[in-house]
Amino acid sequence: MKQHEETIDPDSPRDYLDYLILDAQENDELGYITIAWTLLGLYVAGSDTLANTMRWLCLNLTAFPQIQGQD
Repeated sequence: MKQHEETIDPDSPRDYLDYLILDAQENDELGYITIAWTLLGLYVAGSDTLANTMRWLCLNLTAFPQIQGQD
């Protein structure tokens, strides 16, 4: 987060973290802890979504083996 703060370009944010930092600079209620929890929540939600997707993929591939050989 420090690296993002040091290299941020307000006219051209690179990613979601840049937008959060810019918003935190304008809003005193948004601080480092809030940004960290937001990023952690996104990471956990993304990993859970990926895990469930892979689980369903494996289930469907074992239930329908004929689709594995299609090009």
